[in-house]
Amino acid sequence: MSIQSAKKYIDVARVTPQGGGVLSVANVIDFNAGDNAGLGAEYQTDACADGGIWDEFCYAVDQNLCQGAAPTPPVGGYKQLDEQPDLVEGEPFAVYAGVECGSPGETPDEDRARTRLGYVESRQVDQRVWVEAGAGSSALTGGSLLQAIAEAEDVAAQEYGGVATLLIPRSLVTCGYAGDLFVWDPLEGVHKTHQGTLVANVAVSAEEIRLTGRITLMRGPVLTASAPETNRPDGSCDPRRALAERIYVPLIECMKYAGPATCGVSVAP
Repeated sequence: MSIQSAKKYIDVARVTPQGGGVLSVANVIDFNAGDNAGLGAEYQTDACADGGIWDEFCYAVDQNLCQGAAPTPPVGGYKQLDEQPDLVEGEPFAVYAGVECGSPGETPDEDRARTRLGYVESRQVDQRVWVEAGAGSSALTGGSLLQAIAEAEDVAAQEYGGVATLLIPRSLVTCGYAGDLFVWDPLEGVHKTHQGTLVANVAVSAEEIRLTGRITLMRGPVLTASAPETNRPDGSCDPRRALAERIYVPLIECMKYAGPATCGVSVAP
């Protein structure tokens, strides 16, 4: 025999939002409502510079001989300078969450929508930046996770002057810790490789890693809105609704690479 009874509604503490991901490693810059950064952003960087090696020491930058003799091309050719700093550009996207209530006594409000956004925001940013990092990317050969990371760090060391970023799905990060490929930096609160490359344990499902330069995220304020129940001309009605959203502008510096990676930490024969 079963006894039917009304259940008591209780209040419980909110669960801690999931951490990690792109937001844990990105250079996050907040902007205010109405700032035109929400339409897109750009900046110049010198971290992509090629530079060069010079061993004709008697030649000056102006291509004249140090002793004042008539200029002649050096064995290695003249110094080649970059025309201008590299431009980093980003386009906006919005992350949002909302709630609608159609049952009597249920009152959706903007605070609840804001709370819901706080629980999904990190993974939404992960998924969008993952796509951005893959768009127009160059290919890595990849292989096991160990091989993929080794190749990526080799590429980063040759092409980028700053600390690189690896976007790695959480399942592969678990494999990496099992193989001692990563360390946790308690001071910065981030995952890193043993060579100091930042690791974003992104909330995506893929057997692939992505390599970038520094990731900057322009982040707007949380905007909320609500609407009452609305009666349509056909007699139907829309329930009460509340929405919270935030605009981001991702800027990825200098390089984008992507390649396959499997849950392995050994070098394949």
